[in-house]
Amino acid sequence: VFGVVLRRFDTHSEVDLEAEAVLSGIVSEPRGDHYVNIPLDDFSNEVLVDLCNPNSKFGKVILDFDTLEGHHLPCSSFTEERACYREGTCSWNATSLMCEWSTCHDECTEATCNTATGCTWDSVYGECGRVVECSASTQDACEAMKYTMTG
Repeated sequence: VFGVVLRRFDTHSEVDLEAEAVLSGIVSEPRGDHYVNIPLDDFSNEVLVDLCNPNSKFGKVILDFDTLEGHHLPCSSFTEERACYREGTCSWNATSLMCEWSTCHDECTEATCNTATGCTWDSVYGECGRVVECSASTQDACEAMKYTMTG
């Protein structure tokens, strides 16, 4: 979750600083990298133009679709069922038509994760995710797709 405070002038007003304080509390981690406080005139050049630039503040996150510094994207960022299921920590809720944390995400240790039905420990991220079936012919191909083979 990103946030942008747009201010009318180059200088910071008290209202701008208050908006930044509120916004910094609701953006995703790492908070300091997920919001900016910029003059309205700079919005196009500093945010929109570089949105797809892998070296820009927001672009480096957007183009690294799966993770940011070892953390998965929030499940709510996936709006399509297929993308939601690709993320092992998420599950699609067919009733609300929303992507939500899987029940495996609640398991905090490797031992409890591996004994929970349909869950598997991800040693790369140090967290519990749901087992996702993969139709690829090899384990390497599945891992390349961030899937876990079952069966």
